[in-house]
Amino acid sequence: MARATRVPLDKGWAWMVVLGTFGNLALVVGILKSFGVLLVELSHIYNVPASLLASSQSLCGWLHLGLAPLSNNLSQRFSHRLVVFCGGVLSVVGLVATSFVRDVGWFFITYGVITGLGFGLILAPALVMPGLYFEKKLPLALGLSSSGSGLGSFIFPNLMRFLLDEYSVGGCLLIMGGIMLHVCPFALLYRPTLYWEKKSYTTNKTKHI
Repeated sequence: MARATRVPLDKGWAWMVVLGTFGNLALVVGILKSFGVLLVELSHIYNVPASLLASSQSLCGWLHLGLAPLSNNLSQRFSHRLVVFCGGVLSVVGLVATSFVRDVGWFFITYGVITGLGFGLILAPALVMPGLYFEKKLPLALGLSSSGSGLGSFIFPNLMRFLLDEYSVGGCLLIMGGIMLHVCPFALLYRPTLYWEKKSYTTNKTKHI
């Protein structure tokens, strides 16, 4: 049975929500899984074993999944749009800061913790959003949204390899931070479902004046 709601289920703006989730998954998963491209270079810069740097990657990966309960709870309180937007800003700060650090301890903080926190605020709310806008076409919407992670995993390792050759590690991370900023406009596509109720109320009120 269809839900009684003014939200454009399975149509209209719902597909913009899919676009937002597609883009955010491409960015988060793509960048996270491209870390191995930088591993050897970072090992030389910090003069530490690659296994130690892999621990920071594990920390970032754990945070991007482990924060799901917290990020979804925050989304219920402050909206998915705001939480994902803040996660985008936080991940940009983490990547840009990482491009300047030359100590492995700070690397754990800037990449492992700050960037991981940003990824954690993005991923879970982004995955939840299509479920608020789709009913009959939810499997299709989830499939299209999730395919963004595959595209990101294909594009970003090659892009990071090119940037690494052209601009070194610092320049590569700085540019990736700029690319990660695209999470913010994708987040703006996540209109809260309450928006449609308010819009309908305003329209009806105007008609009666």
